[in-house]
Amino acid sequence: MTGAATRPRRRPGRPPANEGARTTPERLLDAVVEACIERGYEGATLADVAARADISTMAIYNHFDGKASLLMAAARRELARLDDRVLAAPQSRIPAERARSTIAAFLAPEATSSRRFFAELNCVAHRHPDLEALLDEWKHERESWWAAGAQSPNRAAAVSKAYQLLLLGACQLDAYRGLSAPPDEVVSLLQDAAAQLFR
Repeated sequence: MTGAATRPRRRPGRPPANEGARTTPERLLDAVVEACIERGYEGATLADVAARADISTMAIYNHFDGKASLLMAAARRELARLDDRVLAAPQSRIPAERARSTIAAFLAPEATSSRRFFAELNCVAHRHPDLEALLDEWKHERESWWAAGAQSPNRAAAVSKAYQLLLLGACQLDAYRGLSAPPDEVVSLLQDAAAQLFR
């Protein structure tokens, strides 16, 4: 007999051969992001995360203090990934063009899981003070360039908040299937809307 029936079973905690380059903490972070996207931040269980990472539930505690620390580590990593994608995009000294490139990076296919996770984090942050503080810190760190060129502090704050709300709405790009529209055109219109905020 061949196939799955004759394959030796791998002990939990050992990565499959094709995953040898990924450490157990990396697999756990990937797993918790997947679980949160599928089941929600509060619905992701350690048992589910462990199964996705192919380790025992108790083995999670070798790397993280528990669910809260695992989720926070994943949130920090995904926010950093969003930053990396934005920084890798062509940047301009003109705020409107920088807003365009940020939207493009944020909505790129390779950013799908990060933006879905970002949307989930923002939806539940008001119930989790540590998560809310992390997101607030991330937003404040970016406020200076989001609102660059604004004529007054009040205008700067309004531009920054409007831009953040636009990004949150853009997170729904994949989930919103109510209307059929060419994805490239939708992204272009969102870029136009973002650029308009900075004019």
